[in-house]
Amino acid sequence: MRSQPAYFAGGFLSAVIAILLLSCAGPPQLRFQFPAGEPFVRVCLSDRVRQAEIGLDGDIVLQHGSKEYRVTGKSRLKVELGENNLLVVSADGIYLGGFSGQISCVHVSPDRLFRYKKRMYSDTMRITTDGETLFVLNVLPVERYLGGVVSNEIGHRKKREAEAVKAQAVLARTYVLRKVIIPTVRLFDVYDDTRDQVFTGAAGSGPLVETALNNTRGIALAYNDKLAHVYYHSTCGGATASPEEAWTSKQRIPYLTSIRDRSRYSEWCSISPFFRWKERYSRKRMEQLIRKYLPKTVAEYSNEHFSNSDFLLGLFVKKRYASGRVKQLDIVFGDKQHRRTFTLRSDKIRYVLREPNHETILHSTLFNLRITRDAQKWISSIVIEGAGKGHGVGLCQWGAIGQARAGMSFERILAFYFPGTHLAALY
Repeated sequence: MRSQPAYFAGGFLSAVIAILLLSCAGPPQLRFQFPAGEPFVRVCLSDRVRQAEIGLDGDIVLQHGSKEYRVTGKSRLKVELGENNLLVVSADGIYLGGFSGQISCVHVSPDRLFRYKKRMYSDTMRITTDGETLFVLNVLPVERYLGGVVSNEIGHRKKREAEAVKAQAVLARTYVLRKVIIPTVRLFDVYDDTRDQVFTGAAGSGPLVETALNNTRGIALAYNDKLAHVYYHSTCGGATASPEEAWTSKQRIPYLTSIRDRSRYSEWCSISPFFRWKERYSRKRMEQLIRKYLPKTVAEYSNEHFSNSDFLLGLFVKKRYASGRVKQLDIVFGDKQHRRTFTLRSDKIRYVLREPNHETILHSTLFNLRITRDAQKWISSIVIEGAGKGHGVGLCQWGAIGQARAGMSFERILAFYFPGTHLAALY
């Protein structure tokens, strides 16, 4: 048998070595890092207000530009928007001055906390203006911010659920870092509520959250060389959703797809109190909700007015997504001679149908309808039988808790809900 030429053997060996090197190269380097270490985040506690009062716990330093002013023996700082958009500052009723742009406050003793709207805040309080109103901010390091976020988002968990808490910590960090690096001029980075992530200040985060933050410090979720778009929700009900299912988004993100959330035996989130749910409505109650929330929710119906002779004639699921969530719901209103059809799509459905008792948004769009009619064919009652809670995109928190209980690591949990992503240390 003829041997292969030497040059062929060498080329083959080089190719094998190249493949091995590529396979060992690890994930790609992100486009940016934080060379100065952990960044700070500006959290908006109140926006578009005319005045703000902040409780003090000792002496503070008031900073305006490069100038600093010591404020001693005071317990309350008040800031109002005055003439020429000046910030008019007083302490315990004593006028301190008028300042342009913004001011920042730090305690002389770094372990002291500010009080604002019944919550406690560390580090720096900042009051700034957009020229018409005031914005109250808490400026603090990202990891300390996460201490006031993680338990609010995933709840107070038990030790056997620690890996789910770590997964939540990575996602919360990824979310806020994406906001911090946005290269636009803004007064702040994130809100302190569900518009971004729920942040409750310096209230104790607990040992489990502290351990999760320490063990994942600086680690975020990435896809190729960029930070990933991360979303999370309470309970998927058995299948997560893609962004286009929740928000009719046309942007397709490879790692945010609808996946079956189950083990060999059952759905991971079957332990959730919202895994299955049921809401009952009378026709009158459903009519009240539709009349109230349809014009507020869908722009094309903003000027819609319902007469007293308009009744709910039907609710029809017209289309579903691959996950089973309702894509299009038609609402028919009118009487036996005249009728109009209103179309709701994706997450708008939750904001119109609502929950019957407290009028909070419907738990999810993963549901079936049961409509009962009387002898005259008028609707008498409506039952919505559903699964899950939230928009369904990204991490299912109860599913993550179920996986953690089963011994899964936070790395595996994140890889399950965000396939194709990788972890990256940013600082």
